[in-house]
Amino acid sequence: IKAELKGDDITHAIKNADIALRLEEGYWKERTLIKDEIRKLTFSNASLRASWNKAVELHLDGMLSNEAIRIDVSTNKLSEFFGDIDKLDLDFKAHAASIDIVLKGALYLPIQKKHIQLNISLKVNDMEKLKKILKSELPHFKN
Repeated sequence: IKAELKGDDITHAIKNADIALRLEEGYWKERTLIKDEIRKLTFSNASLRASWNKAVELHLDGMLSNEAIRIDVSTNKLSEFFGDIDKLDLDFKAHAASIDIVLKGALYLPIQKKHIQLNISLKVNDMEKLKKILKSELPHFKN
């Protein structure tokens, strides 16, 4: 963890903070909803960067279902988390097994059913690889 905090008081120090967090060699276990099994996302590098007036950014390089995966997420400015926040901005990009997924939009708070504004883009060269990563059956699509 690397944080640079300078200021006359805690408020001033946080507003001028430049925070970087980096993790190497770890994992995240996820319980799948469909088959009630546990999958493991391993990562070789995960980093988070935050400062008062810039979007919080997360980057991850790892493996999921024996496929290399790269994830980049960007959300609200750090300053927005210190006030009344009504939505989380979301800019999510993932690449794995020749699959590109982009999610862009907002999650309104508190999170409620049927209250998400999200644009989804999915580019897939091989649907079988997507089925393997998602661990589920998908409708049969043509090219």
